[in-house]
Amino acid sequence: MVFLKKYLSKQNFHPGAVNLFIHHLLRQIGTGLFGIFGPIYLYGIFNDIKTVFLFYIIGYGIYSLTLPWGMKIVNYFGFKKSMYYSLLSLVIYYMSIYLMGAASYLWLWFGITLVFWILTIYLYWVPYHTDFAKLTDKSNRGKNLAFLTGFIALTSIFTPVVSSVIISYAGYIWLFALIIFFIFLSSLYLKKIPSINEQFTYSLRKTYSELFSRKNFRLFIAYFSDGMQSSVGMIVWPLFIFLLLEGNFLSVGVLTSLVVLVTIAIRLLVGDWADRIAKKKIVRYTSVLHALGWVLKGLVVTPFHIFAAGSYHSFTTSATRISFDSLMYEKAADNGHYMDEYTVFRDMSLCMGRVVSLIIGLALLSVVSMQWLFGIAAFASLFLGII
Repeated sequence: MVFLKKYLSKQNFHPGAVNLFIHHLLRQIGTGLFGIFGPIYLYGIFNDIKTVFLFYIIGYGIYSLTLPWGMKIVNYFGFKKSMYYSLLSLVIYYMSIYLMGAASYLWLWFGITLVFWILTIYLYWVPYHTDFAKLTDKSNRGKNLAFLTGFIALTSIFTPVVSSVIISYAGYIWLFALIIFFIFLSSLYLKKIPSINEQFTYSLRKTYSELFSRKNFRLFIAYFSDGMQSSVGMIVWPLFIFLLLEGNFLSVGVLTSLVVLVTIAIRLLVGDWADRIAKKKIVRYTSVLHALGWVLKGLVVTPFHIFAAGSYHSFTTSATRISFDSLMYEKAADNGHYMDEYTVFRDMSLCMGRVVSLIIGLALLSVVSMQWLFGIAAFASLFLGII
């Protein structure tokens, strides 16, 4: 990590941003080990896709509806301490989700897992995104974001394979132990991040009034749509390929890693474009290609198709994602003192979209096969350019 710190310092990164990025990278390595296998793990417990959907609907639903109240906890601790406590909550979440599958009283652990998952995202994501917007410069934000996501993608080449090997030969308990180790490592870099003096000032009524106001209509639609399509990517796609590969963990891990290989150079390239070309134009034009990627995923029937469709979709995701996320941080930074309020609006819109997407998916599963759910993501992707 010393080499990475020196390298990032030479790339016009704010010193505080360097530590924030390394912290986030280590945290993402840990959570990424469970990433694609999270929905699969829940499916192994319940043996029912609809119950898996229900878990995420409840979690994202409570979070999106109550985030303004959750921000009162963040206000009390401050952004930096909130991120520290989120790591403790995250460790308890992984312990409880393991016990949900390994111990008695399934529904008790189901509830405990949800509580600590929601608490973790209360405490982490708004402070993280606000810090990122505050510590990055507009002229280099796309490049900075591309570096971070590029490094995360680089580690993502190995995490699915490592996870699949551990699950296949040692079991989930050792996977969770490794995840907790990386979470601990990530905490060591938080102390060097500067404190950001922000306070969320809106009441619950004010938050909803602003979120659904005319001036924030484009923001709401863009992030709501992003939430709809991202939930399909995070939950439906892993379950789909797991069932298609007949429950072979190693095959899922290897294919996922191969697809990631295709994305790394593209992420860095697009990050450079994002600082030289109008970001809105990139998002508008590539969102159509991104929607086509979802259609292709719905046509997958063989492992080669998984690789081909996944690689194409990773290309379009890279092209869209870097510019889309850079715009999010620019808009947050442009809001000055109301930077965290903007981030709350973004998170609420995103998770509302995820809930609606999964509810529609839950209803459709009664009458159509899982492939049709990719149509939800394809349709939603077309609205990303409205940002």
